[in-house]
Formats: sequence, structure tokens, C-alpha cells
Amino acid sequence: MLGYYDYLVASTYPNPDQTQMLKVAPNPAVDTFRFEFQGLNSNATLMIFDMGGRLVCEQPWRKGENQLQWDATTAPAGHYQAVLVVNKKRLASIGIIKGD
Repeated sequence: MLGYYDYLVASTYPNPDQTQMLKVAPNPAVDTFRFEFQGLNSNATLMIFDMGGRLVCEQPWRKGENQLQWDATTAPAGHYQAVLVVNKKRLASIGIIKGD
């Protein structure tokens, strides 16, 4: 099983001129995070890692969908990294904070 740090080392960043970004609101949040990404041209996976690099959530994100939610009510408070993966490569990522 790959962890967050594997994706840091083994993946490539998007083109510098690419204007698409992974967004999240609210951030910080206590229970639900809403992610947004425009222009997803193929199926993807949203992976959420804790700061220890452990995968805490993995959700499919279908081609053409602009939003996805993560119900974080059972996750402990702390910092997390959300990574959008397409074809086993990191397309985008963002840090999130889960409050109490």
C-alpha cells in the first residue's frame, strides 16, 4: 500500500501553466470538507493522509464531477493532506485542518 510520502516522491506535479486547482471549504472544518476541482477529464481518486503519512480516506472522484465531500466526523483533530490522484500520479494536493 502506498502512503502519502510515496506520492510525494513518485508523482509529478501538474504543468506550471495549468490553472486548475484543488480547493476546499470550509478549512478548517469540524465535520465535512467540500472539495472542488474544475475540468476533471478522467476518473480520479481523492486520498486523505494524516501527517504521519497514513491513508485515512480514499474516495473515487468521477470524471466530469466538480465537487466531492469527505465526512471527517470520525477523524481525530489535526492536520491532513488531501491528494487528487489520476492514473497513479498526483494531479493536485491541499492541506486541511480538522478541528474538534
